[in-house]
Amino acid sequence: MLPETVGDLKSPSWVRDGRPLVLIGDSGTGKSHLLIGVGTAIAEAGLTVRYTTTSALAQRTRRS
Repeated sequence: MLPETVGDLKSPSWVRDGRPLVLIGDSGTGKSHLLIGVGTAIAEAGLTVRYTTTSALAQRTRRS
């Protein structure tokens, strides 16, 4: 991911626009680390953040 993209994700404008963020990649590539940083920046801007895994999302969908 380009550094400019990471900088853009720290701004809450994409969240306010209703755009989701999903990171997909191999294990150990830093997805969780990046999402925690982005989520922290968004929370510090006063917005609510939800972090989940694909597995948890699939289980929640099956129960619905």
